[in-house]
Amino acid sequence: FFDLDDCCDKESTLPHMMPTKDYFLDYLSGIGVPIDPNQDIVVYDTQGMFSSPRLWYMLKVAGFQNVAVLEGGLPGWDSSGFQIDTQSPPSNFLYVSMDIRNYKLLCVRISDV
Repeated sequence: FFDLDDCCDKESTLPHMMPTKDYFLDYLSGIGVPIDPNQDIVVYDTQGMFSSPRLWYMLKVAGFQNVAVLEGGLPGWDSSGFQIDTQSPPSNFLYVSMDIRNYKLLCVRISDV
């Protein structure tokens, strides 16, 4: 479960601003997302298309190459009759160091503009 209220820039007065690179990667690792830029990742939300596009953007900025948004989200998947797995993901993913060169270019504070 990815929480936009929790994974954000805690120093900003604006909601849901991009966190630092290190915080973001630590957060992802903590919720079971493999920190591997070549990992296939499909994001979705329980409301259809509410916050999943934001997470897609955050992952792309962080250097993940293969990220997709599930059309229709979890409700669309369920209404199509596909199986839903309720088990938690394994927590023993490999942490791969990522070289995110463009992170600071794509994410700046309002004071930097």
